[in-house]
Amino acid sequence: KMKKRIAVFISALLILSCTRNLTQPQNISLYGNVRLLGQPAIDGIMVSLYPLAAADSMTVDATVAYPALADMQTQANIFDHRRAEALFTTTTDADGHYEFIDVPQATYNLVIEKRGYGWRYLYNVDGEAELPDVTLVREIRQAGVLNSYSEWPAYQHVVVTGNITVPANGALLIDKGAVIRFDGAYRISGEGQVNCFGSADDPVWFTSNTVGEKETQTYWAGISLAEAGTFKDFRADYARTAISARSTTLTVERGVFAEIIDTGIFVSRESTVDVSQSYFYSVNKGVLCETQSRGNVHHNIFRDISGETEASAVTANASVIRTTDNYFQHCARGVSMVYGASGDVTNNVFKDCGVGVYNFSFDRDIPYSIRENTLDRCSTYFIEIHHAAIPTIHANNFLNAGGQLYLYAYSQSLYFYDDLDARNNYWDGLPATEASRLITDERRKKEGGGDATWKILIEPVAGEIIADAFPR
Repeated sequence: KMKKRIAVFISALLILSCTRNLTQPQNISLYGNVRLLGQPAIDGIMVSLYPLAAADSMTVDATVAYPALADMQTQANIFDHRRAEALFTTTTDADGHYEFIDVPQATYNLVIEKRGYGWRYLYNVDGEAELPDVTLVREIRQAGVLNSYSEWPAYQHVVVTGNITVPANGALLIDKGAVIRFDGAYRISGEGQVNCFGSADDPVWFTSNTVGEKETQTYWAGISLAEAGTFKDFRADYARTAISARSTTLTVERGVFAEIIDTGIFVSRESTVDVSQSYFYSVNKGVLCETQSRGNVHHNIFRDISGETEASAVTANASVIRTTDNYFQHCARGVSMVYGASGDVTNNVFKDCGVGVYNFSFDRDIPYSIRENTLDRCSTYFIEIHHAAIPTIHANNFLNAGGQLYLYAYSQSLYFYDDLDARNNYWDGLPATEASRLITDERRKKEGGGDATWKILIEPVAGEIIADAFPR
């Protein structure tokens, strides 16, 4: 009996011990080394642990629902230590060594910074692996006309102290991890080529040198291109217009645009632009093409594009844009086609936008189609059409109308119209008679003001949700 009691007692101790281990937080220790390139003195470098930046849950949900969209909600794309408060801070010793002893077990972003050298980030540090050595490079200050060929190397901090010009027939190359900090409302003018090649773990970062409240924030003017430019794996914030191009070719891939007070990407004068796998957030206007330009906008996420009543995530103004396989949420307008614009709007999702697709055109002979999209809970109109625009509207899902109109077509000034073809769409399970009540046709003849004789054709209606009306 005594042996049995001892065994029971030991078992109880083990259970209590396990329970205590489950309830008491574990501590970890972190350590590493920092070097200053070309400098022997390496003590006093500040090292801090920060909480992870909170990912936007709606955007994460979109990338889970539609895997064709790139997941840009990584710490490398959204973390900014200037907008956060450090949890723990230490400095390096004379050998460049730092350590954090017995800090609560968690996942942190580690920030190493020194005046005159900028900063470096180590993301998702949890103490389970030895931290890599980090070398800080002295920052450079830049303004004026660059050399014919210039390179801002990996992890270089560049403080822009005045307008910069890349000379004609020259080039500027920006490597991964470089941070371009604009110390005022300055711009980079690319009379020659500008190419930016970051990486998923170390994107190039274009930002303001200081950040403050929105009302007092100094916004840099932008990057203006007159020659071809390629931008891959980068982030741009606190700009007026981040990237603009005139009469040239622009490629943008895996970019993050945030806190842009005018336009993320603006192209004009017969330019060509391809924008893919990018994320636009809290931007007044997303992608704007003007004056006979051509655009291919695909596999992007646009969220909170609502700086103006008529702000659009994608706008074609007298241009041709293919807008395919994108996700739009909380946008004043998703896609706007204006003044003779054309193109296709296919396989997109428009969710909680004011207007999903907007068309204002005076050229009835410009064809375009709105096909295989899902338009969900647009608060004003799902599709809004003005004047002579006659799109083809096929195989779309119209979901969650709360009394607002699915389709609204208006004009009282032009002669010609055709029947508007909106057959074979899914109208939230409603029969044609019910769906028609949420469709308004106010097109009128130019003279006499008589009722329009043209129709919006919706029969037959789809009996089931269109299965592939989403980004692919």
